[in-house]
Amino acid sequence: MTSYVFNPASIPAPAVDLGIAAQLVKGMLETISELDRHVGGDVRPLRLPRNAWLLEIGELPGAPPTPVTLGQAAASLYESPATYDLAVYFDALMMYEPADRDLDDDTVEAILKLAPDGAVEGFEAVLASVRRAGLEAMQCAVTASTLVSFRGQDWDFDLAKVRCGEQILVLDHASTTTHAGAIAERWLAGARREISRGNFMASRAITFPYLEWGSDIEEQVARFPAEYMDLAFKRLAKLDDMVRRWRDMECARPDPGSMEIRNESDLTMQNYGNQRRFRSQTGEMAVFEKHVWIDRHNRIHLIVHDDRRTIEIGYLGVHLPTWTN
Repeated sequence: MTSYVFNPASIPAPAVDLGIAAQLVKGMLETISELDRHVGGDVRPLRLPRNAWLLEIGELPGAPPTPVTLGQAAASLYESPATYDLAVYFDALMMYEPADRDLDDDTVEAILKLAPDGAVEGFEAVLASVRRAGLEAMQCAVTASTLVSFRGQDWDFDLAKVRCGEQILVLDHASTTTHAGAIAERWLAGARREISRGNFMASRAITFPYLEWGSDIEEQVARFPAEYMDLAFKRLAKLDDMVRRWRDMECARPDPGSMEIRNESDLTMQNYGNQRRFRSQTGEMAVFEKHVWIDRHNRIHLIVHDDRRTIEIGYLGVHLPTWTN
């Protein structure tokens, strides 16, 4: 997913006042921040059809009425402590980027040529909405971006599929945090299917967004036995899911479910504790005593950081020596 593309077709009519406009923008920002929270990775801008301070989304009463812009509505969120952070977040989205910036001529031409002309089975209800969204929807289909709308009855879906000639176009769409959660689950499942030893370092922030990593992990993955690599990724996915539940439920301790996180015995730590010291994410040495099994011969060693509600992976490799072997 490369960016968020705002859907101007979702601006409600008749025009709304500043208070309602601010609520619409608030809902949109909560939706985007929920996507970012789940997905992680590089910063993704919100692409608008024009400067936010020129994009009219409502009007103030008067004779004549005064337009309310997206920028004004977002700026009004600074006025309340409850929405201040969302206003800051809006300013951090690089929202002043034109919707077509960084699109090469071939991509623009491909977008302009597309026009939905038929429904896909199971997605008949979204065809009219995708047509209304027009070029913004086609841009998302071509560039793997996410179409973002103001909340409304016509925009209550998280996935759209439409026919365009012989093609079936697919795009993610979000107007609520529920949509964001569904999209995040699809992205995460897709990223985890594609992860490999070769792309691990580049994709780990997206594939395992809730984990932290020690400084030795790249070298460890490079020499990890190839036949157990997929199983190791599955264990990391379980740890990542565990941290996500931990944060969502705000439990005092993470719930490992069916996966057991073990401490080493006192005798093992007395005799082999130094072999469980690895460089942390800051580069400083730390003891990664806790561990989970990958298989009989391989382990993941980690630290559970209660203060940050996360897990840091310090070692991925063969079973380290214990006092019993």
